[in-house]
Amino acid sequence: MAGARRDTAAVAMKKWLIVAALSSAHCGSASLLGTSDAGTPDPFDATTPAMDASLDQSSDGRPDSTADVAPVDAPSCPAGTILCGAACVDPSSDPSHCGSCGRLCSLAAAVAACSRGACTVNGCVAGFGDCDRIADNGCEVPLGTAANCGACGVACSGAAPLCDAAMGRCVSGCPAGTTLCSSACVDTSSSASHCGMCGNACSLPNATSSCSGGSCSVLRCNPGFADCDGLARNGCEVDTRSNVMNCGSCGAVCRVANGTPSCAASACRVASCAAGFADCDRSVLNGCETATATDSANCGGCGVSCSSSNATSACASGACEIVSCDPGFGDCDRVVLNGCEAPLVTASNCGACGVRCLGATPRCNAMTGRCEPTCVAPLVDCGGTCVDLNTDRSNCGRCGTLCGGAPFTTGTCVGGVCGCQTGYGDCTTAAGCETRLNTNANCGGCGVACALPNAATTSCASGTCAIVTCAADFADCDGMAANGCEARLDAVASCGQCRACPTGTTVTCLPRVGGSFRCVNNRCSPGWRGDCNGVSGDGYEVDLLNDTQNCGVCGRVCAPYTAGDGAVRPAQCSSGECLPRSPIC
Repeated sequence: MAGARRDTAAVAMKKWLIVAALSSAHCGSASLLGTSDAGTPDPFDATTPAMDASLDQSSDGRPDSTADVAPVDAPSCPAGTILCGAACVDPSSDPSHCGSCGRLCSLAAAVAACSRGACTVNGCVAGFGDCDRIADNGCEVPLGTAANCGACGVACSGAAPLCDAAMGRCVSGCPAGTTLCSSACVDTSSSASHCGMCGNACSLPNATSSCSGGSCSVLRCNPGFADCDGLARNGCEVDTRSNVMNCGSCGAVCRVANGTPSCAASACRVASCAAGFADCDRSVLNGCETATATDSANCGGCGVSCSSSNATSACASGACEIVSCDPGFGDCDRVVLNGCEAPLVTASNCGACGVRCLGATPRCNAMTGRCEPTCVAPLVDCGGTCVDLNTDRSNCGRCGTLCGGAPFTTGTCVGGVCGCQTGYGDCTTAAGCETRLNTNANCGGCGVACALPNAATTSCASGTCAIVTCAADFADCDGMAANGCEARLDAVASCGQCRACPTGTTVTCLPRVGGSFRCVNNRCSPGWRGDCNGVSGDGYEVDLLNDTQNCGVCGRVCAPYTAGDGAVRPAQCSSGECLPRSPIC
């Protein structure tokens, strides 16, 4: 009977420990085997999914006048990855999206991993073992029982029938400071399976539990949950993935201007907008920012623009309306969509909608908006309308020539010629402004060639001619394109680099080896100054003839030398060469 009771108690204890394993990785600072878990990988930390910080959404949850569209910043994922929330992940190896989006690898008492799209055990929490080698149930066996003491299959029997859970070994009796719970010797002050007393397993909601001083506490929260009230009894009570008051973390409140917020995938979103408002820019930061009742660019809905031809329009109460017509046009059909569609210079609508020219006055004077018997010069008859071909944009130069209808023209007519759009000119006999005025042949005007003095190559940008490169031995020293490359590089005033030769001596500008120029004194050795610090403001600041740190060229340092009498002399630079030197002249 005693043996039967002992077996029954062992089975009961195993059940308690398995329950605890599902909710608790380990207890306090000591595991069931009594070893520190400070260096043990945390199965929950290892599988915590990245918080979805994207504020994009594919639908705002309310009817729009135009269809909702996908966020413009949705990423295009590389081959082998899929889009989960706002991130591209590899479902074959990502433990937060293993095999599919949102499938989290979280295995009982185990360090979980993802391999080939399936969750696997990558290690066990101290005190537990994966004895059946089945990944789905994680590390299912507590290794502090007489059946599995310290390792899978190690059974305690005979002279050592008990298992010291802290040490992971079979013993004949429980050590001091431990309590016999079934066949295991445990420390009830720190055991998550027997916290405070035998059988009292720490199993807190959505959390990894621990036991300290015989009381259960939250060790860490499961991914997507948080302990916002600090109370151990309800565990990690807040789902931060969907809680608008704690979205992503405790205290992160979702707010939406002119609308109702929601929290999805730990990110705040716009759930719906108040009447008369819309979220047109798809950003939760400014909420439902658009007043669709009055916004002419989003009238009644996102993207609905109040733009009517030949008219000034506005948005009122979420509907477009025409405020006024352009001069010479009328809204004769009372249809907002086509604006002020009717020119008021025809025999059907002369000066106003519905005014018809008949009988003795069959023509409409476009200048006065009145019906007349005939057209008086300089006006001519174009289909029953008296127009001035010099200024009429619908009949510019001749009847039927519409300014703005030909390529790159504007809606103006001056002297019988349609105005051209900026950057274009009417340089040929073809209709319209067909010639771009940003080429070297037509730079800023028809036939204006982009050619500048002493310039090897030029370019035309925005109708202005610019220097690209200068001809050999010339430079643009004054920065004025109009006079081209005005400076000669073999001249004393602009020798080599648009800089004058130093004054006070008789100097000349001579070519240097390689084809460039430099200033020299009229004597045997080279004599010039150098710009060694790269600062343009102080000019040629170094005397290359005598500077021992820059002798002849920038950076050449002269060293002390031994004279013929054996004495060591200080470094010297003379005429651009370090001493001693061989005679040059």
